Amino acid sequence: MMENNIVVFYTDGAYSSTKCKGGWGVYCPQYKLRMCSGELNTTNNRMEVMAAIKALEFVDDSKLPEKNIVIYSDSKYLVETMNGNFKMKTNLDLWSRLQDLCNGLFDKKIIWLHVKGHEGHEENEIVDKLANLASQN
Repeated sequence: MMENNIVVFYTDGAYSSTKCKGGWGVYCPQYKLRMCSGELNTTNNRMEVMAAIKALEFVDDSKLPEKNIVIYSDSKYLVETMNGNFKMKTNLDLWSRLQDLCNGLFDKKIIWLHVKGHEGHEENEIVDKLANLASQN
C-alpha cells in the first residue's frame, strides 16, 4: 500500500473517565506525522471522528499530491459510517465537518479500512498511545 499515489493514515480516539477528557491521535508514517490533542466533556466516538477530521485537514492544508487516501481506524463506528453501513444519528456536527472535508477533496479517493485494535498492529498501537496520551494530559 505504499505506492506513490497513496497516503496512509492511522487514526484513533480515546476517553479517560477519570479525567472526563477525550483524546484523538493521527499517525502518517510516510510524512512522519504524529498529531494528538484532547478535549473535555466529549466521548470516545466523538474523538474517533475528530481524528479522521484532523487527518483530512492535514491533507487539505498540506496539499498532498497523492490521489488516494487510506484511513485505518479501529473504530467500526467511524469506518462503517463512512462506508455507508451505519447511519449518522449522533455527533452530527462532526459528521458534517468530515463530509465537508471529503467533498472538498473531490480529486482524491478516500478509502476507509478497519483494523482490529489492541492486536499488536504496530501503527495502530502508535496512534492508540497518542490518543490515550492526549486524553490524560
